[in-house]
Amino acid sequence: MRAWRTLPDERTELFSPIGLLPVDDITGRSPVGALRAFLDAQQADGSWRQTDLRPVVTRGGVITYPALGRKRAPLDQLPSRYRVRVEAEHYIPNYRRDQDGIVFDAFPYDDSNPPQNAPSMPYPLVLMPGPTYPFPGHLMVLRGVVVDAAGAPVRDAEVSIAATRRVLSDARGSFALSAPRPIAPTVIQVDAADQRTGRVGGAPVQFPQGLVTNIQIAIS
Repeated sequence: MRAWRTLPDERTELFSPIGLLPVDDITGRSPVGALRAFLDAQQADGSWRQTDLRPVVTRGGVITYPALGRKRAPLDQLPSRYRVRVEAEHYIPNYRRDQDGIVFDAFPYDDSNPPQNAPSMPYPLVLMPGPTYPFPGHLMVLRGVVVDAAGAPVRDAEVSIAATRRVLSDARGSFALSAPRPIAPTVIQVDAADQRTGRVGGAPVQFPQGLVTNIQIAIS
């Protein structure tokens, strides 16, 4: 009978310079629906180019890129910069409030020289409810759109109630925000802010009537 064993000098270790764990901001659990991750590489001029590298998703749902940064002569090379972009069926990633992706560096390594920045724990990728999110039946939902002074939709605006419940608007400026269930009819202020440009705005909403009528929030 032939027996096989792995020799120490034949062992290959793979490291991922980033690990992202998608989390539903409402439930705190794994997201529902389809999710895709894209990897961009930064060019010499600072621009980004989408690569064809696909992530490896672990059994626990962590998005990783094993072997990214593995080089033949790592000590003679500088780290490369990448960013991950995520598209989720019923969500808007929380990072979109102020950036287009999660940026990280991939340090070069080989079997004898491990990378400098191999993470020991995954980073939570918070996914905020989008307009198509299947909210639980016990929640009241406020739907509307964020526009600028000219009436054009504003993407990635943060919409909130009392600075606690927060969501982001999608490419059409639309949002869906779960609201506290009032004991009696009341007026609640809904605020919107574009963190990228500093524009802000708000609108009073009559509850519960406002829950069945789309509202428009203008920011400037």
